[in-house]
Amino acid sequence: MAERLLAQVKPSHVIHLAARVGGIGYNQAEPAPLFLDNLQMGLNVIEAARAAGVEKTTILGTVCSYPKFTPVPFREESIWDGYPEETNAPYGIAKKALLVHAQVNHQQYDQKFAFVSSG
Repeated sequence: MAERLLAQVKPSHVIHLAARVGGIGYNQAEPAPLFLDNLQMGLNVIEAARAAGVEKTTILGTVCSYPKFTPVPFREESIWDGYPEETNAPYGIAKKALLVHAQVNHQQYDQKFAFVSSG
């Protein structure tokens, strides 16, 4: 569906803000669909943007991707310093995987992207 939309609209830029979220209680009750849906949404958008020749794709990450014990203020490079807080891990790791996908697509296909983490 994302491929068809981007092929029809032909945008120069895409900003991926969609996410399945719900708070700590939801994270604990529904970790599998939380992980899978966020990963699939992002993968679909990144690949559809690449296939459509979008000039630049912006992906919204999350502070939940950062390790459980990250010094404040957070620094970009700290994202790889450990495992996220357990109740946020499925969501945070799905978003972190999108960063990796964007990085390898940039490396292999020169797909331009920005990855912005939110609080």
